[in-house]
This record gives sequence, C-alpha cells and structure tokens, in this order.
Amino acid sequence: MKINRFLYFYLILMMPVFGADSGIRDGDETLLSAASAAATSALVEVGEGFGLAEDEPTKPLDSSPKTVLTFGTFDLFHIGHLNILKRAKELACGGRLIVGVSTDEFSYRRKSRFPVFKEEERVEIVKSSRFVDEVFYETDYDQKPTFIDQYGAQLLVLGDDWSGKFDGIHPTCKIIYLPRTEGVSSTDLLRRIREE
Repeated sequence: MKINRFLYFYLILMMPVFGADSGIRDGDETLLSAASAAATSALVEVGEGFGLAEDEPTKPLDSSPKTVLTFGTFDLFHIGHLNILKRAKELACGGRLIVGVSTDEFSYRRKSRFPVFKEEERVEIVKSSRFVDEVFYETDYDQKPTFIDQYGAQLLVLGDDWSGKFDGIHPTCKIIYLPRTEGVSSTDLLRRIREE
C-alpha cells in the first residue's frame, strides 16, 4: 500500500496516541527516521499554530471541583483537540471532564460526510487522554441539556466557533467558549492529505 508523505508524518506523530499497531512498520529505519525528522521540522515551522490559542493559561471561574462537559467529533485527533481537553480539565479544578463524541450518523447529518475514523475508534482515542474521565456518544445537538442533567455538569466548554449558539441552554450550567487552536483543524488535515 502506498501512503502519501503527509499522512505518513501524521501517523508517525500520532503513534503514541494510536499505539504500536497503527499500521506503520519500522522495517525501513531510514524512511522512519526521515519521516520523524520531517514531522518534527514541520512542527517547528508551524510554531504557535500548534500551541494554545490564548496567551494565558485557562483560569477557572472558582477553585471548587466541578463536572465539566464538552462535545466534539474528534476526527483525525490533533493538537487542537488535545488543547480543548486540557483547558476543559483545568476548568474542572480537580473535578471530572466528561466528553460527548459525535456518532458517525450525527457527523454525516451535519457535514454530509462520514468521519475518517469510526465512532468507536474516536471514542477510544478520546478515552485514552489523561484529561478525560468519561466518554459517551452524542447523536444530536438537542441532547446537551439532557447530558448536563445526567452528569450533573456545572460547566459546558465549547470552542469559540460555537460562540453564542448554546447560550441559555440550561439554567444551572455555565458556558465557556474557548478560542480554537489556530492553524489546525480536522477539515484542513483532510484537505492536505487529499492534496498530497
């Protein structure tokens, strides 16, 4: 199977997330080494696009432990996904971070295409993050109030691309819209892979 360079570099970078059985074999040490070096170089060139989108660390509303809820598709898991999970966990102040992952069908209804990774794979990837305490499937936007009640969430954290969309969705749950990580998105990664 021929694999394009960008996808190969992406998989090399994500090997710690996906594990050793990611399909990449290290039979060609030269190719593996070159891919790692090129991927590292690409990260250095991108610079702040792979860092936090804000200059300051996330500041919680208060220091009491709380249950925080966030949602996403988390396809082609990347640094932007990791950043929102990390920031949401910081806002939990030692409490729980619970994540709703969009099902394949829900994603298709929203974007007219299925995610690259199946829902079971995306859930396992998100579950593997040290910031996440629990993961469930989201099948519709209208479910958010139900999940807030079910998990007793005091805080809903979403990317600022949703700013204002869910204001007032629940009477006892505060909402924070966090800045997205600049320069990276699953849609952009998919476009770059297709162009290679």
